[in-house]
Amino acid sequence: MKRFKASSIVSWQLQGEYAVTDGVSYYDYNMYGSSSRHTEAVSVLEFNPEDGYIPMAFAAHSGSVDTLASQYSTAVDKYGYEVVGVINGSYFDMEGTDTLTGMLISGGKVSCIDIGYTYGNLLDVVAFGYDGSMNLVKSQLGYNLYINGSLVPDALRFINKAQDSSTYRTDAIYYYDTSCGNYADSSSGNYEVICRKTQGTDLCVGETMTAEVIQINGYTSGSQIDNNANIVSDNFVLTTPSNSSYIGYLTGLSVGDTVEISIEETVAESVEIIKGFLI
Repeated sequence: MKRFKASSIVSWQLQGEYAVTDGVSYYDYNMYGSSSRHTEAVSVLEFNPEDGYIPMAFAAHSGSVDTLASQYSTAVDKYGYEVVGVINGSYFDMEGTDTLTGMLISGGKVSCIDIGYTYGNLLDVVAFGYDGSMNLVKSQLGYNLYINGSLVPDALRFINKAQDSSTYRTDAIYYYDTSCGNYADSSSGNYEVICRKTQGTDLCVGETMTAEVIQINGYTSGSQIDNNANIVSDNFVLTTPSNSSYIGYLTGLSVGDTVEISIEETVAESVEIIKGFLI
C-alpha cells in the first residue's frame, strides 16, 4: 500500500466486505488522493477487542521487504501467536510531509525508529493497549549514549534502520539488534562492534540499557548479531561509517568496555502510555 498525506485523501469507496472469523472482518476500499492524483487499494481489518483479538505491529528486517505469508509463519511458528489477519502497512508523518518515520515500540521496547526525526518534533503516536484500547498521544523521545560512563552527544540516531545514505544522514552511530534480524543492515566500509546487554536490561522507554563490548569486528558490514535464528539475542551491533565524526568513539572501544543507552519520553502526560503501549 502506498502512503498518502493525511490531508490529501479526498474520497474513498467500499469495494468489498469479507468475514475472516467470528468477530473479525476486513474491508477493501479504493482511496483517491488529490495531491498524488491517483487511486490506491486499501484493506482494513475490523474487530472488537472484547472478542479476544488485539492489534500487533510485526516488523521484518529493516532493509528488506517480507511477504505477509512469511510474517504470518514467523509469528505463529517462532513466537506462538494465534493470528487471524495480516495487513501490510507503514508509519508516516501525518503533518503533511509524508515522511516515513518508522517508529515501532512494543511493550515499551524500542524496535525501530529514526531518532533524528524525533529531536525537536512532537510526533502524533497511535498507541494500542493490551486490552485493545487506543490512544492518540504526543511523543518526543530523548536518547543518550554513554561509553565507559562518558556521554557521546547526539551520536545515536538510527535504531534498526537500513543504512541508506540517500535517505538517512551517515554522520551518526547506528544500532542493530534482532528486531532487525540476525545481521546488521549496514553499508560496506563501516566500523562495527558487537555488544551484549547485561543486568537483564533492554532498550526500553524510561530505562537505561547497560551492555559490554564482547567483540570488535572492525571495518566491515553486515556483522552477525546472533547465529541462532530461533531466539531473541541479547547481542547488538554499534556501527558508523569510516568518515563519520563519531568513528573515534567506536575505534577506541575494547572488549569489556561499557555501553549505556537511556531513553525517556519528554512529554509528561504521555509517559505511562508510551512506556507500556503495545504498538
